[in-house]
Amino acid sequence: MTAQASKPVPPTFALFPHAYDKPRNNPATFITTDSPCSCCRQCRGWLYDGVFFGPDACDDWRFCPWCIADGNADRAGISFNQIDPKDRSQTVDEEIAHVERRTPGFFTWQDLYWPTCCRRACVFFGTFSGASVRGEVEQAIRRQLDRDCDGDADLAAHWMWLLKAEDTNDPAAYLFKCSACDGMHARWDVS
Repeated sequence: MTAQASKPVPPTFALFPHAYDKPRNNPATFITTDSPCSCCRQCRGWLYDGVFFGPDACDDWRFCPWCIADGNADRAGISFNQIDPKDRSQTVDEEIAHVERRTPGFFTWQDLYWPTCCRRACVFFGTFSGASVRGEVEQAIRRQLDRDCDGDADLAAHWMWLLKAEDTNDPAAYLFKCSACDGMHARWDVS
């Protein structure tokens, strides 16, 4: 039996339901490997291959999804995402802890804040650029661009044009959905 066939089924992440999928034009969040987890030292076939933060963190550390999901990585002082400081006071503490310490991050060009809505962390649905920027996705991105460009319609239109013209995820938009009101939220990014 190969190591691939004997891999245990990894945990799921409520705020990142597609964490094991390889996004189009982006690196995967988790890689398959026989290397051990830096936290639990077990070889379970999956390791997180994304950004993490911590006062004593080493760049070559890799965490299995189990140590992220159950909080073992958090006990080692590691976090994976950030909630915008201006949103923290309106967000339930358990939601902040869940998104920052028990939800894997995803590939972005720059660090970004995980959006919140209705006092909760939003669910990440994916990365969009090029032809995939349409409908609800486009509307959510337009709202975010209007806020980020401080009402400069020409600048917001320029960024939207770039997002729709390039199908390389540079620039890219990241779509989130509120689990309470189903409101769509976006963040965008460029290298």
